[in-house]
Amino acid sequence: MNITSFLDQHKGAAEIVGQIESHISSGSVGDPSAVRTLLSSLVGKLSIHLAMEDKNIYPKAAVSDNAELKAMSARLQTEMSGLADVLKSYSGKWSNASDISASQSEFIAETKGIVSALKNRISVEERDFYPLVEKYL
Repeated sequence: MNITSFLDQHKGAAEIVGQIESHISSGSVGDPSAVRTLLSSLVGKLSIHLAMEDKNIYPKAAVSDNAELKAMSARLQTEMSGLADVLKSYSGKWSNASDISASQSEFIAETKGIVSALKNRISVEERDFYPLVEKYL
């Protein structure tokens, strides 16, 4: 299976994450409106990415003859469901610039946690999962 589009989506998400990080790197939120716009863009990109994985990768991996791919796919799909729920809740909690501005320390702490989880997930997919997808699907 060609995974180029999935890697491109990771790159796009990573670019947005980098922009968000630049807005919070000083310990305060430089432009809450811009950050909220970036969050909306990130959630949109990740929603598309997850839908594509759910449609194109996970069903095929679930019936793969390769046990490693099958097991990793099931684990990652379950984990991503949890991460997607956390991201949705986070996005809802910080749904406007005034909330971000009013609670900057809390926003920054939660954002760092979300960013860390996303970076870890992307790393695992690119290092461990996608090579199996390319090889066996």
